[in-house]
Amino acid sequence: MCPSWRTLVPVALASVGIGLLICPGPAHAAEPLQASELLLVYNRLEPAGEALAKHYAEVRQVPADRFCPLEVPPRNDQIEPEDFERLIRQPIRDYLTKHQLRDKVRCLVTFYGLPIRVGQAKPVPGENELRSKFRGELAEVLTAFDRLIREIEGIGGGKPTLPPLASQPTVEDFPRLAKDYMIARREAIVRLERLRQEGQGGDDLRRILAIFERIEGAGRILEQMSPSSGVNRAAAEERIDQMRQSARIDLAVAYDLLALDYRDPARERGRQLLAKYEGIIGLVLSLRNDLARLETAQSESAVDSELMLLWWRVYPRSRWVLNPLNWRLRANANLGNSLSPGDRDEPVLLVARLDAPTYSVARRMIDDTVRAEKQGLAGNVYIDTRGLPANTGHGALDQTLRDLAAMLSRDTSLPMIVDRRPEVFAPRSCPNAMLYCGWYSLRKYVDAFKFVPGAVGYHIASLEAVSLHQPQETGWCRGLLLRGITATVGPVAEPYGEAFPKPKDFFGLLLTGRFSLAECYAYTIPFNSWMMVLLGDPLYRPFAAKPLLAVEQVFEANLIPVEFRPPSK
Repeated sequence: MCPSWRTLVPVALASVGIGLLICPGPAHAAEPLQASELLLVYNRLEPAGEALAKHYAEVRQVPADRFCPLEVPPRNDQIEPEDFERLIRQPIRDYLTKHQLRDKVRCLVTFYGLPIRVGQAKPVPGENELRSKFRGELAEVLTAFDRLIREIEGIGGGKPTLPPLASQPTVEDFPRLAKDYMIARREAIVRLERLRQEGQGGDDLRRILAIFERIEGAGRILEQMSPSSGVNRAAAEERIDQMRQSARIDLAVAYDLLALDYRDPARERGRQLLAKYEGIIGLVLSLRNDLARLETAQSESAVDSELMLLWWRVYPRSRWVLNPLNWRLRANANLGNSLSPGDRDEPVLLVARLDAPTYSVARRMIDDTVRAEKQGLAGNVYIDTRGLPANTGHGALDQTLRDLAAMLSRDTSLPMIVDRRPEVFAPRSCPNAMLYCGWYSLRKYVDAFKFVPGAVGYHIASLEAVSLHQPQETGWCRGLLLRGITATVGPVAEPYGEAFPKPKDFFGLLLTGRFSLAECYAYTIPFNSWMMVLLGDPLYRPFAAKPLLAVEQVFEANLIPVEFRPPSK
C-alpha cells in the first residue's frame, strides 16, 4: 500500500491533465510474425491433427517446445463454455506458463480436430438478484460522481451550471457524466492556474486534487504525474515510481479478487482497492462490466476468437469485445472505456487455424503457402459487389468492396474483375483466381473459381463456417477450401456484416508484403470473443518478395500505429 501521492510530491497543476481511460496501444513487434513466436495447439485424441501440426512445424521450422497437446472429444464442431475453459483455455495458459513462453508467444495455431465453436453461456445462478444489487451500487456511485462534478464547478470562483441528475442514474448516464466531468475539470484547472500565478488558490488546489483523486484514483494520476520545479527531481521521480509500482501491484490484486465468483465476499476488498487506485471511474466501469457479464444472449462464439483473449479473465461473453489490435479502433483515444477493466492492458494474441474439410486439404493449404512464397503469387483479383448505393440499406458494406477495387485500380496494375450486379459470379466464370472478396449468397457456395496455389479470399455472409467437416455443409468456407483456396475467413454463427475485416484494409495490408496473414487479420478484424475464424497459415506472406502496396496507400497516416510508420525525414 502506498501513502497518498498528494502528501509526498509537489506536483505541477498542468501535469495532472489526463483523458478518461485512454487505452495504451498494445505492444506489437515491428517485424513480421516469426515461427519462434508460434504455439501449435492440437488435439491429442485426433491423430490427423497431431500429424498436421508436426508437418507444419517441420515446414516452418517451429521450435520443438511449441507443441501444446490438448485432450478434447474429437469430431465435434462445438464445445460448451465450461469445457472450453477446462479443456482448452486453461491448459494452454498452463503450458505457456510452465514453459515460460507467455512473453514469447504472439500467435496460437489451432489444428484440424479441435472444435471450432463455443456454445452459448449458461445463466448465472441468482442473476436477477445480482443484477438488482449491481444496479443499486452503480446508482450510488454515479450519484456521487454527479455531486463531485458540481463541486468542481464551484472551485476557484466558478459558478455551478450543471443541474443534478433528475432521477436515479443508470449506466446510460455515464457517458454524459464523463463528458461533464472533463469540461468542469478543464475549466477549473484554468481558473486555478490563474490564481496560482497570482500567488493564491492554495487551499482550492488541495481541495480539487483530492476530488480528482476520488474520481480518477491515485493510480491513474500517478501514472501521468511529474515533479514540479523546485524539488529534488531525481528523488521525487524515484518516489513517484515506487508509488506507481505499489499501485500496479494493488490493482492486480483488485482485479484478481473481482474475477472471483460473484458471491465471494473477497470481491468487496477488490472494490475497495479499485476505488483507491481507479476511483469512481474505475468503480463505474467495473460495475458496468459485472452487469454485462450477467448477460448470456448471443454468447456463442468462435473458439479461436475467444483464444485471442487467452489472458483476459473477466470480460463479458454476450456479443463481442472490441479488438484493441484493430488499427482503426486503436486510433480512438477512448477505446479503453469500452474494454473490460482489469483486462484491457493484457495482451491480445493472434490466432489462426489450419483446418479444412479433410486432412489432405489442410496439408495442401500448408504446402501451397510455401510454394506461393517461393514462386510468387500471381493471377486475377475478383471483387463481387451488389451495386448498392452507399447511403441505403447494406450499401455501406457494398462500399467497402468498391473501396478495395478503387485502391487496387489506383495503386496497382493487378488484373481485376469487378462485378456490380446483384447476382454473385456465375459458376466456372472466374479462372486463375488469386484474390477474391464478395457477397452475398447465404450458406450456398457457388463454384465460380479456379484458384491458383496460394489464393486468398473470403465471402461476406452469415454462417459460412458453421461446419468445415460435415459432408452436407454448403457454406462458403468449406466450398472455397475444397476448390483450392489457401486462406479464407468466415463466421461460425451469425456475425453481422460489420464483423468482417474491411476488405480494403485486409487485402491492402496483405499486398504490402510486410505483414503475415495472421497480422493482416488481427489488425483489421473489429471484434474478439465473437464469430470469426481465420483459416490459413499464420506466417503466410505471399507478397514479401514483391510488395505491391505501401502501408500509407492502405491506411490514412493517423491510423497507422507509430511502430509501423515510415521514418521521419
